[in-house]
Amino acid sequence: MPPLPCPGAQIRIWRIGAARPRPQIDALRATLTEAETARADAFRTARDRDRFIVFRGALRDVLGRGLGLAPDRVALAFGPFGKPHLPPGPGPAALHFNLAHSGDLGLLAVCDGGPVGIDVELARPIPRADRIAARVFAVPERAAYDALPAAERPMAFLRCWTRKEAYLKATGDGLSFAPERICVTLGPAEAPRIVHVDARPGEASRWRLHHLDLAPLGAVGALAAAHDAAAPRWLDYAPEDAERSMRGPRPCPS
Repeated sequence: MPPLPCPGAQIRIWRIGAARPRPQIDALRATLTEAETARADAFRTARDRDRFIVFRGALRDVLGRGLGLAPDRVALAFGPFGKPHLPPGPGPAALHFNLAHSGDLGLLAVCDGGPVGIDVELARPIPRADRIAARVFAVPERAAYDALPAAERPMAFLRCWTRKEAYLKATGDGLSFAPERICVTLGPAEAPRIVHVDARPGEASRWRLHHLDLAPLGAVGALAAAHDAAAPRWLDYAPEDAERSMRGPRPCPS
């Protein structure tokens, strides 16, 4: 389990659009490691390659500004289930981040006081959604989902899924922890929250789920952070704006 976040943690969310001029994409590519460049080049389509470059390059840019480093000097480590994080060492160890993307839309959450998780999905019908829900929804979630009119189920499915994903990304568990063991609210009139997590008492009071209003962008999103963290502040990512947008991290009180 991740450490307890410190009270009043500050969260910023950058909206990142993948559609960018070629010179900007090339500049972001130049900040990637050899391994990241190889990963980008492994994509079959130019669109997917450019998306990876923009999202990973933006991550490096924003973190670099916060750490006082050039983007290509930002070292990333990875947890046992693949979640990237800053390795131990000199600098603001309290800086946490998480990146999500769907299509051309990326969201980068940065928190100065504890773990954070974010997820986004383009609003769209999910093939075989009812069958998937039967497998990955908790029993109360499935009952709430089945009780909704058919026209409301696609968005309810995405709300439920992004909330589960945001929590699992915040904890670093990923899908190593079965999503059906997590129960969240999903109804259109319900506040987003964790109802319970199997074998993890107290999670509902430890974490807060935030609904991300992405309807104008044609997407559904969720953020998981400390229960008493400040409401997230939204920013639009542009490389030349990153330095002005990022304040220095605020360490937790000892």
